[in-house]
Amino acid sequence: VRVGQVGVGCIHCLSVPPKSRSNRAVCFPFTVGRIYQSVADIQRFHLGECRMMPSDVRATFLRLQSESAKGSRGLATRTYWIDSAKKIGLA
Repeated sequence: VRVGQVGVGCIHCLSVPPKSRSNRAVCFPFTVGRIYQSVADIQRFHLGECRMMPSDVRATFLRLQSESAKGSRGLATRTYWIDSAKKIGLA
């Protein structure tokens, strides 16, 4: 991690000391192209086990996760994240 590097993290774990957070609560992608993967990793590996997420938010997350399209390659989503990062000046 270096000064100025983008970090992506779980909003529910902000007040929890780093060593007490569930796995993958925060990611620091090394390129704008990896922001998408970092967000996907948090969704896939952290949010399902986040101990700080309110129960109503967890229920909504799990419902939306089960309703999401299976087998999507995520190409449009990946492009969206890259384009959005570049629009706000991330390199």
